[in-house]
Amino acid sequence: MQCSDTAQANGDPLAQGDRRQQADEQDAPRCDSCGSGHLERAHVEMAFWSGDRMVLVEGVPALICNRCGEQYTEDQTAMRLDRLRAADFRDAQQTGERRVPVFTYPKGA
Repeated sequence: MQCSDTAQANGDPLAQGDRRQQADEQDAPRCDSCGSGHLERAHVEMAFWSGDRMVLVEGVPALICNRCGEQYTEDQTAMRLDRLRAADFRDAQQTGERRVPVFTYPKGA
């Protein structure tokens, strides 16, 4: 019996964690963009235009590909963001403000 087999047979929590991680990755949905990555739950920032101002929404639940980084939102999250945008973010509490550098696209490029 190999060392890893012994650890699994004895109920080693590290070995069990490895098996859970492999099972979770196999059960995770695949990325539609790259086709080889798995989607993992995370919270992201998303920027939107609201009239002539840019609005940043923090803590948006998303699914992110562990290979290519593509981000997806579930339908319920997308609908909630759409309602916030439609109301010009009046129903959302502003929690901060950031300054952003502005660049002009170079001519002839």
